[in-house]
Amino acid sequence: MFRKHHQLTHPVSGDIPPLRRAHLARETRITLIDDIDGTEATESISFTINANSYEIDLNETNATAFRAAFQPYIDSAQHNTQQATTDSQAIRECR
Repeated sequence: MFRKHHQLTHPVSGDIPPLRRAHLARETRITLIDDIDGTEATESISFTINANSYEIDLNETNATAFRAAFQPYIDSAQHNTQQATTDSQAIRECR
């Protein structure tokens, strides 16, 4: 996951007269970069597989493709809470 940071800044230092300091401003922008194709991303998607959590930044097109790829598996899967997942793992390990 890559995030590009832009800083549009007027430096504030002791060398600047106090009257000018009142007019200075700082703006920080964070631009999400799509982890697949390097374009500007529109959202971050978090997901977990095999007890490993991931987050990926995607643009609208790639986010739609990501969800479409997972949809058949989601439709066939059971929704588990964290406790149920832990219990299921413990049962499998005991067998």
